[in-house]
Amino acid sequence: MLRYWESEFSFLRPRKNKSGQRVYTRKDLDLVLRIKKLLYEDRYTIEGVRKKFGENEPPRQIQNPIVQSSSKEVLEKIKKRLSDILSRIQ
Repeated sequence: MLRYWESEFSFLRPRKNKSGQRVYTRKDLDLVLRIKKLLYEDRYTIEGVRKKFGENEPPRQIQNPIVQSSSKEVLEKIKKRLSDILSRIQ
């Protein structure tokens, strides 16, 4: 059932280890339990669960102050961070 849900819900993607086995985190398990409750207890359809989790909504823009800055400002911030890193390793 988990493999099927992974194919149906793009937000359910557990990490895989080097040998390809799925490694479920606590967050993944909580998500699986929420999906199970919606499907079996609340009688949602697969499409209903997708809507509930907002999977069909357009992705939201991430508000990143660096992206909103001008190119020159971004380059200056990167240059400063690289200088800080360089001074730490010397």
